[in-house]
Amino acid sequence: MPPSPPAVVELLVAPAPPPPPLPAPSSSPQAAAVARVAEVTIDNQRGVRRMPSLLEQERAC
Repeated sequence: MPPSPPAVVELLVAPAPPPPPLPAPSSSPQAAAVARVAEVTIDNQRGVRRMPSLLEQERAC
């Protein structure tokens, strides 16, 4: 097996940052979409790949 890329090793070794405070709920669909993108970005920084489902994407439109 080839060795793991250094980036993967760093993600496994680095401690996860504390979760940020959740944004206040808003009735604006644009604000909800921005909050969802921010959540996915934060999860990606932790090394967790979580994409919104198709149903959530349709609801955001």
